[in-house]
Amino acid sequence: MGRRLILFVVALGLFACIVGGAAVYALVRDSRSLSPSAIAQAEGMATAVPGQPTRGSAGQLPNPLAVPFPDGSLDHSFFALSGGHQPVECAACHATGDYQGTDPDCAACHAQDDPHAGEYGLACANCHVIEGWQFATFDHSAIGSTDCSACHAPPPDHYPGACAACHTDTTDFRIVANFDHSTIGSTDCSACHAPPPDHYPGACAACHTDTTDFRIVVNFDHTTIGSTDCSACHTPPANHYQGACAACHTDTNNFRNVTFNHSTIGSTDCAACHAPPANHFPGSCRNCHGDVNNFRNVNFNHAGLTDCQSCHTPPANHYPGQCSACHTTNSWQGASFNHTFPINHEGANGNCSTCHPGGNTAVYTCATCHNQQEMNEEHDDVSGFTGNNCVQCHADGREHDDDDDDDD
Repeated sequence: MGRRLILFVVALGLFACIVGGAAVYALVRDSRSLSPSAIAQAEGMATAVPGQPTRGSAGQLPNPLAVPFPDGSLDHSFFALSGGHQPVECAACHATGDYQGTDPDCAACHAQDDPHAGEYGLACANCHVIEGWQFATFDHSAIGSTDCSACHAPPPDHYPGACAACHTDTTDFRIVANFDHSTIGSTDCSACHAPPPDHYPGACAACHTDTTDFRIVVNFDHTTIGSTDCSACHTPPANHYQGACAACHTDTNNFRNVTFNHSTIGSTDCAACHAPPANHFPGSCRNCHGDVNNFRNVNFNHAGLTDCQSCHTPPANHYPGQCSACHTTNSWQGASFNHTFPINHEGANGNCSTCHPGGNTAVYTCATCHNQQEMNEEHDDVSGFTGNNCVQCHADGREHDDDDDDDD
């Protein structure tokens, strides 16, 4: 009898729950037109148990049952489920089944995800949109005098001044406005700009006054370097004179303007700095080049030198004898040659090619004017005649037999 009573009570309780759930479902089905108060009433009915007070009365159940809402059954226009909220399950916001009174502020659900740690308050919507946290828009005009570095971390070794001094485009920090270098006072450029390798170690502003383009360099005041040699900044060309640059380069605006005091080289020969041309006289340069301002002014002491061809190359087909037989060392053009054979012989009229065909003065021929066969027949009884050694007997161009006849 006791067991039947217990089963009856349990069945009666289940029946009450089913009837109550059916009533709630009927309300949920038409929930698009329900007010929040009606939804609260439905919540109370869903958790009602016969003999117990419903939600909203003086007493409440400690563990209310969550009511599942079918998809699309609830008008959620009072908090639009769009953007990032669209795919979210109800339980993500209503974890305990408590639908009424849920805080609509972003921080209520996203406080644990706030990278700002509450520094900028709870009004997340001032910057962030519901489509996603990464899509943020911020009105920088609202920050007043707050510096950008309060939110943005400058890159390493960045200028330590106020960001707004350079960055005026808040949509893109890579767009940098011209920096007002007048604000840096006596701070040297190297505090922000790294000089290139082997650069002059002095203050940048000594040369670079155009802050818009560092490649524009003003003339450097070389008077500030004291005794520092030019080679401390300027690299001499290959095989350059080893002495101090300032010994020659006094014009700091143009290094090509050079004046050198040759009296400082002592016994050092010119060839130590100047390369002689090909096939040049191997002696000391100063033997000929006494004018250090113009190497073309040459004066050579030829005394004691007889072999001119050791330095001077005769022109083609030149007389093969020694140059000094005709030329003096004062003027090559004023040649004087003692031609023992008459140059007007037989009407040659000084034309060398008459006797020296081809311009080769090393050899001669008489056959240009005299028949070789006749000369051979006429001298067949002359001892030593070879046919081409006429000047051996006729050095003056005359026929000596005729002279004897005249004397007779």
